[in-house]
Amino acid sequence: MLNARVLLYRYILALSLIALFVTTAYSVSKFARMKGAENAKIINISGRQRMLSQRITYYAYLYSLAADANNVKKGVYAERLTESLGLFEKSHFALINGDDALGLSRLAGIIARDVYFTAPHNVNQNTLNFIRAAYQVIEGTASEYRSEQLDIMMALADRDLLIGLDTVVQTIENFDGRQRSQLEKTETVFYALAILLLLLEARFIFWPSYRSIHDALKEKRILEKTQRALEAANYELEEFAYRTSHDLKSPLISATSLLDLVDQYIQNNRVEEARTIVGKSKTELKRLGLLVEDILTLIRTQFKAQDSKDIKMAELVDDILNKSAYLNPENNIQIITKFTHENELYTRYDRLYIILENLISNALKYADRTKDNAFVQVNTHDDDRALTIEVIDNGLGIPDGQEDKLFLMFQRLHSSAEFNGAGLGLYMAKKCAELINADLEYESVDKHTIFRLIIRHPRPAYKL
Repeated sequence: MLNARVLLYRYILALSLIALFVTTAYSVSKFARMKGAENAKIINISGRQRMLSQRITYYAYLYSLAADANNVKKGVYAERLTESLGLFEKSHFALINGDDALGLSRLAGIIARDVYFTAPHNVNQNTLNFIRAAYQVIEGTASEYRSEQLDIMMALADRDLLIGLDTVVQTIENFDGRQRSQLEKTETVFYALAILLLLLEARFIFWPSYRSIHDALKEKRILEKTQRALEAANYELEEFAYRTSHDLKSPLISATSLLDLVDQYIQNNRVEEARTIVGKSKTELKRLGLLVEDILTLIRTQFKAQDSKDIKMAELVDDILNKSAYLNPENNIQIITKFTHENELYTRYDRLYIILENLISNALKYADRTKDNAFVQVNTHDDDRALTIEVIDNGLGIPDGQEDKLFLMFQRLHSSAEFNGAGLGLYMAKKCAELINADLEYESVDKHTIFRLIIRHPRPAYKL
């Protein structure tokens, strides 16, 4: 489990790197948009220069004709020519030197610098020659001189300047495409790095954090469960100690009192009465012996370890019935077995034996012998979820209102004078059921008592 401080440092480092990568990717994207907009402006202005060169040539031609004819429109053409020429000249120097008003940086012209300043296009020189010729058309007084300058303008506008400006546009478009592609790749790389870092963060920070929290919660649940189990065990131990001391003390005191009485009878030569009292003493001592045997069985049940094995239900039930035959001496209780489970039962033999021995012996002990059709039935069946064993009888049943005490320690629900026992049988059965991962339930249906042992999580072979 990683130290919380180490996880915190990793988390801070990962967030810082993610922020750096995302910020860089955003900056690259913003720079790409900015450069794309600037390149678009260069292309638009270069295209406008191409159009303006044609317009200036046209107005210079009209102005030259009007000047030769001394036409009144000479001034109008001169004004339009000057206006167009001023915009053309301003745009040219903006492309070369940059212009904040037009949104062009000083580096804008570098992209097409070769086209502007070197042969064969030499756009800068051709543009300056074009501008100079246009001004000389306006300022010239001689018709032949204006005509000569106009020829220069037409030649540039129709050929060299036009080709140069088209080349500038093409150069910018090609550069813009390459630049956009490179910036998009750079942006993708930084976003990919951010995503990769997120994945690494999930693997080396969030996952260890989750495992750490999960393990801590698991340990907490285990501790809480252990604490509850210890509290329950402590309560049971206290109750067990109290009940055991009481139940052990009672037959001992009774036997001691009876033996004192025997001693008096013998001194008074009342032998027959003394023998009767001795018989009662033996009964009390036998009850004490049964109690000690039940306590030892309970202790062995709690702590004895035994491997699971395949269990044949028919053989197990026959063994229990033979052992409990003394409870049905006249054989007037019908025994019915119906085993319909298809899978083998694979569990701890001794604990299943204790459960069924208690359930079957109780069914025989508390049989209603006044009935002609008294019976004890043992059934089994299984499904996809569990294997179920049922012990059913139509005997005396459980007294009303006593159901909650069924599986408690030292609980005798019938008269102890009529039925012997320490009241540990069903408690031991319940504990054994828990130890083999099973549920032991009680139900009363149509005056029939049903104890149902449900062994959960069945497999092709039941391994519990």
